[in-house]
Amino acid sequence: MTEEYAAAVVGAGPVGLNAAIQVQKNGFDVVVLEDSEEIGLPCQCSGLISRSGYEGLGLKYDKTIVNRVRGARIFAPDRTEFKVERFDTVAYVIDRPKLDKVFARDAKELGVDIWLNSSVVDVKDGTVFYKNKAGKGEMVKAKAVVGADGIVSTVRKSMGIEAQKEWYVPGYQITGRGKFDPDFVEVHFGPWADKFFAWVIPESKTTARIGLGVTGKNARTCLEQFMDDRGIKAQKLDFQAGVIPAGPPVTNLVKDNVLLAGDAAFQAKATTGGGIMLGIEASNHAAKAIVDHFKYKTPLTSYQKHVEPVTRELEIHWRVRRYLNQLNDEDLNKLFQRMKAAGMEKFLSDNADMDKPSSFLKKVAGSPKMWMMLPEMIKFLRG
Repeated sequence: MTEEYAAAVVGAGPVGLNAAIQVQKNGFDVVVLEDSEEIGLPCQCSGLISRSGYEGLGLKYDKTIVNRVRGARIFAPDRTEFKVERFDTVAYVIDRPKLDKVFARDAKELGVDIWLNSSVVDVKDGTVFYKNKAGKGEMVKAKAVVGADGIVSTVRKSMGIEAQKEWYVPGYQITGRGKFDPDFVEVHFGPWADKFFAWVIPESKTTARIGLGVTGKNARTCLEQFMDDRGIKAQKLDFQAGVIPAGPPVTNLVKDNVLLAGDAAFQAKATTGGGIMLGIEASNHAAKAIVDHFKYKTPLTSYQKHVEPVTRELEIHWRVRRYLNQLNDEDLNKLFQRMKAAGMEKFLSDNADMDKPSSFLKKVAGSPKMWMMLPEMIKFLRG
């Protein structure tokens, strides 16, 4: 007999598990299907999240935090440095597999069923079709389905939504042992990271996550070139490879009884590929739409309205990404020089929000000192 649930969630990352938790809390039974055999693995995440996003969502997973950083050193292709810093913590470096596992623990304690080794192949007419570990076809019925199955989303494809090839950026990252400044993330622009960037995210004084995204080239080879060019010496302890989401947010998030959230909906910042906090925020809205639908018969499409604030921020990130992709290394060098001349380092230090740029742009428009940057801001917004 086919099992039936109020809601089925595809994908057991923080976004999917959070959606499951919020629906289950309201008394509706939920199943989560995950194709991996272990929660949190394989890990394909740099694990940098904003403090403001973490605290704003009321998350209480401090044991997953491995480091606290208070700023970023951003380097142009010609090595011009742009420093953004505060006296207090602005971002957390997290243990992503551990974060996934604590979300799963909380979900299970509430009664959510989590099925591992369950590879979803299609969603149709309230039925989720999947293959079990043995490769046997199975199915489960649900009144609502949340697709939180990552950037290469089967659920999104089942909704007839296609993503363009250029919205996927190949990435490669190592965990390395060396000497690092634990207070600052590093961001590097250069030829080895065409149409993206390289990063150094410190876990401590002696370990860091070093990686990059690049289009049209081998990411692993480019990372080696980057480290050699910038004189970064580190003993490789581990590595991960994956695809970074760098496209616009999906606008049609609901079809029939299926909702998209997280990377599956491109609810990640196209500027950086980071999407944990905004994805969790979006999943709260998706869960609310589902609960309201069950309780009050409101349409699931209310999710579209609830999530609009997140979508607006993501659209700004997308416009900035499109603008940056038009610049060559010489253009980037000139942009850095103009920003430094305008005093943008201090302005960013005082006002920037790494998740939500809209408030920052308003402050730029309202500051006479920043008006020399308005032509660039207009280009950002036009993309």
